[in-house]
Amino acid sequence: MELIDLDESYCGKVVQFLNQELPNIANHNEILRWQLRNPLAPPIYKIALDKGKVVAQYLLWPVLYSCNGVSVQGSLSVNTITARSHRGKGLFIQLAKEAYNDCLKKKLLFTIGFPNKNSIHGFVNRLNFKIIDSLNYFNFINFTSLNKLGLKYSTHFHGPEFVPSLPVVKCCEILPAASFSFDTMVKLGAFDHFPTTDWFDWRYKQFPSRNYYVFQSDSIIAVLRFKYHYGLPICWVVKLWTKHDRELGNQDLLGINSIAKASGSLLTLTILSEKNGFAHLENSFIKNQLLNRIKPVPIIYKCHFEQVNISSAHLMLGNYDVI
Repeated sequence: MELIDLDESYCGKVVQFLNQELPNIANHNEILRWQLRNPLAPPIYKIALDKGKVVAQYLLWPVLYSCNGVSVQGSLSVNTITARSHRGKGLFIQLAKEAYNDCLKKKLLFTIGFPNKNSIHGFVNRLNFKIIDSLNYFNFINFTSLNKLGLKYSTHFHGPEFVPSLPVVKCCEILPAASFSFDTMVKLGAFDHFPTTDWFDWRYKQFPSRNYYVFQSDSIIAVLRFKYHYGLPICWVVKLWTKHDRELGNQDLLGINSIAKASGSLLTLTILSEKNGFAHLENSFIKNQLLNRIKPVPIIYKCHFEQVNISSAHLMLGNYDVI
């Protein structure tokens, strides 16, 4: 068994491995090429080879986080996969330790992740991660009772994207992300810990086979996705910023919800950390009743250097919706 860093010569073999292990995703080659173009820094991409064949992988993205108003560089645990034929042999733990050694070399202060039930044991018990919070599904309060609308939904959670109508609303606008200038917002200081727009353009304009939209008002910017879930047209709030660090208000969320309704969505939905400050707002998101069959996703954290005071309160769907 050999553990190595992914390089160009192994990309084809990694795509074959992903096609075998995740056959429901059709565009592994495009997603892999996109992941390798992370403008902040090259990803940490470890693979395990058995007789020249890829049998496991682990991927970390370098990401900027704001800690107490200071921009710091950490990493996001994105993708761990082991071939069915090689599970139970400790490959993930070996790859992860190699990856975290690279975090030390690259001065990535910490790693944040969202493990599933199969991997959380290894993260916590063998790699010394701590559970600091959880992500849960929330919907806007106006849309809690679908039964009153006489709607029936399918049991299949994931569905295709749909193209929303893009309403023109006074003092607000919604645009495809490809048409939105993140550069203008950075110059205005809307994103205090991102000095350039390269990461935004890569993340929200260049993601293969995924369409994001940007809602903007005088006070907030929100990245949205429009998808069918359980057969229902839903507006997902992927990421949300207030301009110049102002406090989020009720009218901000009402504005997003109005746009979502006018765009053809029956639900305005997001995933938020349990400690997210949105919940205190009178007209805010509440825990979703439609999706109560889905358990919260744990947020885990590992510090590679001295203790960093990282808050989970800003984490939401945009950190989770990465593959």
